Amino acid sequence: MTNTGSAERDLLARLRGQSPQQLQNLLDQLVRSRLLAGRRHIGDEEISWHLSPQIRVAKQQFNGDGTAASYGWGTPSIC
Repeated sequence: MTNTGSAERDLLARLRGQSPQQLQNLLDQLVRSRLLAGRRHIGDEEISWHLSPQIRVAKQQFNGDGTAASYGWGTPSIC
């Protein structure tokens, strides 16, 4: 399970119902609160981030027939 992600900045802002500047402020606040270990711009349009090591990432557990069983907790890798 990975603890990194990336998205197009404008798409992420639009999905959150925020302006790009509000999204930047939110990501800055998440870094300051140590929920995100960091974030960076990839070119002019994309943002990537990685979760702090203390954040645990939920992963879906599946039964043999492909139906969802439960959520387990995975330890995120450190980038």
